[in-house]
Amino acid sequence: MLRYDEEDENSLSPGKINRIFEDIEGDLWIAVYNNGIDRYNPITGEIAKYNEDNIIKYLPNNQINDFIEVNGVLFASTNGGLIYYDKDIDNFKLYPGIPKDMLVYAIEYVNNEELWIGTYNHGLIIYNLNSKTYINYQSNDMENPIADNLIYDILADSKGRIWIATNNGLNLKDSTQEKFKLCTKETGNYNKIANNTIRSIFEDSDGKIWIAVVGGGLAYFVEENDSFISFTEDDGLPSNVVVSTVEDSTGNMWCSTENGIAILKPETHEIFSLTPNDGIGSWEFSSDIIRTRNGSIMLGGVSGITSIPEDLIMNKSRIPKVYIDDVLLFNESINENQQFFNDENLEFDAFETSIEFSFVALDYDSRNTHFLYKLIGFDEDWVRSGTRNYVSYSNLPAGNYKFVVIAKTAKDEVSELVSVSFSIKKMWYRTNIAYFSFFILMIIILRSILKLREGQLMKVKNFELARLNDKLENANVELEKISTKDPLTNLYNRRYFEMMFKNHLNMAIRGGTKLALVMVDIDDFKNINDKFGHIAGDGVLKDIAIQMNKIVNRSTDFITRFGGNEFIIVLYDTDCENTDLVIKKLIELIRLVQIREQFADEKYTITASIGVGCIKPRKSDTIQNYIELADQALYESKNSDKNRITIKTRNE
Repeated sequence: MLRYDEEDENSLSPGKINRIFEDIEGDLWIAVYNNGIDRYNPITGEIAKYNEDNIIKYLPNNQINDFIEVNGVLFASTNGGLIYYDKDIDNFKLYPGIPKDMLVYAIEYVNNEELWIGTYNHGLIIYNLNSKTYINYQSNDMENPIADNLIYDILADSKGRIWIATNNGLNLKDSTQEKFKLCTKETGNYNKIANNTIRSIFEDSDGKIWIAVVGGGLAYFVEENDSFISFTEDDGLPSNVVVSTVEDSTGNMWCSTENGIAILKPETHEIFSLTPNDGIGSWEFSSDIIRTRNGSIMLGGVSGITSIPEDLIMNKSRIPKVYIDDVLLFNESINENQQFFNDENLEFDAFETSIEFSFVALDYDSRNTHFLYKLIGFDEDWVRSGTRNYVSYSNLPAGNYKFVVIAKTAKDEVSELVSVSFSIKKMWYRTNIAYFSFFILMIIILRSILKLREGQLMKVKNFELARLNDKLENANVELEKISTKDPLTNLYNRRYFEMMFKNHLNMAIRGGTKLALVMVDIDDFKNINDKFGHIAGDGVLKDIAIQMNKIVNRSTDFITRFGGNEFIIVLYDTDCENTDLVIKKLIELIRLVQIREQFADEKYTITASIGVGCIKPRKSDTIQNYIELADQALYESKNSDKNRITIKTRNE
């Protein structure tokens, strides 16, 4: 697994992996979110890093969205236009002829002379490499429109057709037609694609076209009747949000989703999933999953790059490899950054006697792998744990131990034994020095016994004082809990926001991720109080809080009542585009809120003005920077007939 290690200069750059591309020489070009490109040589293990701040290995823009190699030249799409790699000077340059300020998502090489370029909001550009001219197609084109100006992926298949994945449907163009054919969702028609947001397109070894659909699972195109067959959560997918797919050496389709990896067997329609417990590193993967020339499957995501070798995929190696992937003391990992603990020698203090081991067998094709373990020095015999991949020991006496574990498949194939050795020190009171100290202490105690009675009264008073202090401390703890909650809406209050936002800001700075602060102000709330009464207004605030909780369900996000009829939502690791989607859903939910029946006989439309500050923070940024940015956006919304969303950001 390739990942970022702050103590290793030759590790990957920090950030989520956006794309992985293997060039003709076998090097891996890795796009790191807002952190440029890492070039990895699998033979030497060396990593070269290209970014905007690197004068020698210069990169015009740090946000890379796609790669393609054309006649030995590597092209990359960026948030600042199309770039190419110049081998002579070992850096990247902007490609002339394409507007440099254009945000480019997808690239495809077509007809041996054209680059088909998908953009964020300028539609499709077809650039002729020979004539150095281009044609632009957009959704508002009167003669030949495309489905949407936001294009995620482009595929030229083996039949000469070109498929275009957009944010609002699928376009298809073949050599027999002049115009783009549009494929979209039709409610109730299961022969159509299940949703209109298409993230990627893939052609398998049989020429079958597979479509990764956000909210619609995985689908393939049926040539015979011009229809689609979809696979969703109802069929066994871990999530309907599929962002990428690829075919492995056996013909199975691998899909990256927001809830792990799914593997589909096309001939049987059988689906099974991989999770972090199977050794893939994380739950969430990016919009790229590739098969390398040696047959390995490579997955890029928030935890780096996971590589699954071909022999494991082909089931050539039936005996699983076992790893002891974590050692915990009192439910806390002793080293969260360490991946495996095989063959480690550890030493624990005398009080560190509650120890847990977790282990994993890297055998994705077997769901019936069982484990046997033994703690040499404690267990008399091997213990069978079934499929349970963890074990805990508590109150272990001082001494030397060796934890060993093996895996056994359903076919009784046994893995190699792996182990971790550790020792627990003796308690200090069991040493010779401690025994001598006890003797001296007994003499002191005997001499002091006569004075104990004199101190009894003081001891009783001190005990009573300690009991009262304990009550006061418990009351303070309870008061602390109460002080972070708004009693009316049961949301967090402003005090909680100021405490937690600092933590989120620091995490966003360290992780290089965007952080969005959303201010929500209920329009004309004073009129509600004046017309229906303050109790009715309180009911509106409670109901709106309920609706807000429906859209904020990640543990990293939270809502606070900032004051009066104003709320704040904090969205961690969320760019402006996804923030806009969340807020639009919130607007719809707020419109559902009505004055409660006991206060009003008529319907009353409730709206909200929303201001958003969405930036990737710098080290110098403070909570005040975010509040001021969101407040400016809210001010613009309130002064533009209200019931509006305004998003403010800044150039990164």
